[in-house]
Amino acid sequence: MGKRLDLTDVKYGRLTGVRYVRTVKHICIWLFKCDCGNLTEAEARGVKAGNTLSCGCLKSEGSRERRTTHGMSTDLTYKSWTHMQQRCFNPKATKYEIYGGRGITVCKRWCRFENFLEDMGERPSRLHSIDRIDGNGHYEPGNCRWATTRQQGNNTSRNVFLEFAGKRQTLAQWSTELGLGYDRLRRRIDCGWSVEKALTTPKRKFVRKLDAAG
Repeated sequence: MGKRLDLTDVKYGRLTGVRYVRTVKHICIWLFKCDCGNLTEAEARGVKAGNTLSCGCLKSEGSRERRTTHGMSTDLTYKSWTHMQQRCFNPKATKYEIYGGRGITVCKRWCRFENFLEDMGERPSRLHSIDRIDGNGHYEPGNCRWATTRQQGNNTSRNVFLEFAGKRQTLAQWSTELGLGYDRLRRRIDCGWSVEKALTTPKRKFVRKLDAAG
């Protein structure tokens, strides 16, 4: 039998290891303290793998909130809240490696959906999602907003900035200002067009060039 893992004071999701309890059929059972204050026993491997994230309060809170919410906008808000929790606390979640995997977490207050809803308000539409103003900061009041994909695009380190006529803006911002369309402008830059040519060539000229190239 291999060496037993020491999970004392190690946190997974909402659970923090307290002490080893027993082994049942080669399965280690540990006592964990949940962020909500409850103590619970759980399989160490299940907690470590991200299959168990709380004492059960996370699931019950979700069920309670679903029973008391109203309208599609709040349903969307709950979905955003759930995805936020998963990508920060569940190692098996999509994109966990760039959120929880690099230390991005959710503040304790927002472990309860009603607090998150009170601070953020309802998600405005399907086009909006939660955006961290400081991309290296945590999910917490003051660092989050509801934003569209384009708005979030203006808040990422992957942005391409273009300088023209004394103004420096992102591709998305130039696209909005000039009415060119983000994808069209991106293709122009990727094809090696100069900034001036990319920003000043009318749409129809670009279409003819594409047709000619095709």
